[in-house]
Amino acid sequence: MTVMKKIHHPSAEVRELYGLLNSPHIQALLSSHDSIAQSDFEPVLPPLPEEFPEDEEAMRIVCLVKNNQPLGATIRRNEETGEIYIARVIHGGLADRSGLLHPGDQLVEVNGSPVVGLEPEQVIKILVWSEPDSKPIYRNPRESSRSKYL
Repeated sequence: MTVMKKIHHPSAEVRELYGLLNSPHIQALLSSHDSIAQSDFEPVLPPLPEEFPEDEEAMRIVCLVKNNQPLGATIRRNEETGEIYIARVIHGGLADRSGLLHPGDQLVEVNGSPVVGLEPEQVIKILVWSEPDSKPIYRNPRESSRSKYL
């Protein structure tokens, strides 16, 4: 209201805007925004290296909040290399809704536990028993190798 007093003859639009901005709903929204904006959220990811070697494939650290729901993806093991791949993503599942996992992505580790060489059933147990905010690490294979394992 202090600003309104400085304006000698505020227009109807200014009075309406002032009333809207001071309504309890807008004040609660602004207060919620300020609280969230000041919060620190986990996980804090390590900084990326300044230079990536050109011969290495891209790696992604994916943080999925499961909330006791399945991943919504099928995994498969490459018998030649022992690598674990996403074979398919189930439409509407957690992996699909996140948009972070795609068929052909290689699963490298879950919460610091390497999964290369494990059987898919063992990997599933690690994923099921992991914390709700599990951090699997995936590698995007080259397009030519992606179709080989699907």
